[in-house]
Amino acid sequence: MQDTYVTAAMHMEDFRGDGSLEGWLVRIVASACRRMSRGQKNDPNRHDDDLALADAALLPEADPLALTDWLDRALLSLPEEDRLVLLLASVEGMEGPEIAAQLEITPNAARARLFRARAKLREALLALE
Repeated sequence: MQDTYVTAAMHMEDFRGDGSLEGWLVRIVASACRRMSRGQKNDPNRHDDDLALADAALLPEADPLALTDWLDRALLSLPEEDRLVLLLASVEGMEGPEIAAQLEITPNAARARLFRARAKLREALLALE
């Protein structure tokens, strides 16, 4: 789990926002599991970057609590409407039509808000680095 948060924090700019944040994190975990099953977990060349980052105590991913705080600060910097859409999608697992029903908007408007909210979250996370 910690490796997933570290990987996500290092590659936040790669998150395009066309899927859920939860789905993106699941893909990171699945990729790590596939690498482990292929025996790449012990490949020393694979971990060179990880060793350099382990010494960077200022990075939020160095400490899981700092990462949580980093994510919390980024979420709280967003407008309430954006936080709500993100939480409905990522935490509650709702999709466009369900979010639309909850917020009493059209499904297309819900998907557009979610896309924009994810982009704002990405920007907020990068600004806090």
